[in-house]
Amino acid sequence: MGLYKINSFYSYILIVWLIAVQVCFLYGGNVCVDKENNVLRAENVGDNPIMINNGSVGTYYANSSASCYNNDSNIQLPGQIQLLSGNVTVKTAMKIANNSKLLLSIKKKSWLVGKICENGKSKKPELIEDKDCQPDLCDFQMDLCKMLEKPGTYTIADLQTLANITQLIDLPELPKGTPKSIVNGKWKVTIELLVGGNVTAFKVNVPSGGGWLDVACICLTFVLAVDLQWPEGDYCLLQGGGANNCPDGFKYQHIRLSVLQTFQTIVGYIFNTPMVKRDL
Repeated sequence: MGLYKINSFYSYILIVWLIAVQVCFLYGGNVCVDKENNVLRAENVGDNPIMINNGSVGTYYANSSASCYNNDSNIQLPGQIQLLSGNVTVKTAMKIANNSKLLLSIKKKSWLVGKICENGKSKKPELIEDKDCQPDLCDFQMDLCKMLEKPGTYTIADLQTLANITQLIDLPELPKGTPKSIVNGKWKVTIELLVGGNVTAFKVNVPSGGGWLDVACICLTFVLAVDLQWPEGDYCLLQGGGANNCPDGFKYQHIRLSVLQTFQTIVGYIFNTPMVKRDL
C-alpha cells in the first residue's frame, strides 16, 4: 500500500519530523526494463516427445506495466504474463485428450512451507489437495491438447490460432481467504504431462537454470508524524485506479489512521485480514 497525499496537510498540525518507512515484501527499487528484466524462461527436463524451445514469457502488473524483483521477473496476482518467444515441437503422434494429466511439483524457498506438490501429490494437504497437484490439461485447454496430438513445430502464432491461447494472459486474483504470507515468496515449479499413465510427453522447469521465481509482491509505505496520526485527508493508494487525480495504478481514498492502526493495517495486508475499515 503506497500512500501519496494529494491535499495539503491541515494547518493546525505541527509536523516536527516526517519519517517515511517503506516496507517492501518481495520488492526492490530496481531496474525493470520491459522484455529485458521481466522475462521468465522455461527449460526442458530430458528429451521427451514434446519439447519447448526457447520458451519465455514477460511478467506484468494488472495494468500491463512490467513487473520485476531484483532486476528479474516477478509474477503478480492479479497480474498478466505475455508470450514472448519460443515454439513447441511435437515429435510423435499421441492420444492426449481424455488420456493425460499434469503432474505438478511446486516448492517454496521456505523452511515453513517447502514442497506443496511433488509429482502430482500434495505434500501439504492443509494448503492444497491432490487433485490440484494433478490437473487435467484438457479440462481447460482442449484445443491445446488436440494441437499437441499432431506432430509438428508450433509457433506463438500457432498457439493463438490453433489453441486459442492469447498472447497476453490475465492471471487471477488470489482466492478469498488465501494468506498472502503463504503465496508471497520464491518458488520453483516442474510441470510434467503424463500420457496413458506411464509416458512423459513433456516436462519443464520454471524458471530455468535452477533459479527461483518471485511471486505476488506486496509493498507498503507509511508515514509517521509527531502527533501520532496521519492528518485526515485524501490519499492515493497503490492498488488499481487512476481516478480522482491519482496516478495510473493508484486509487483514491479519504483516510485518517493512528500509528496503532497503521501497524494493524500492515499486518492486515500481510495476512489478508484487514483490521482497519476504510470508507472509499
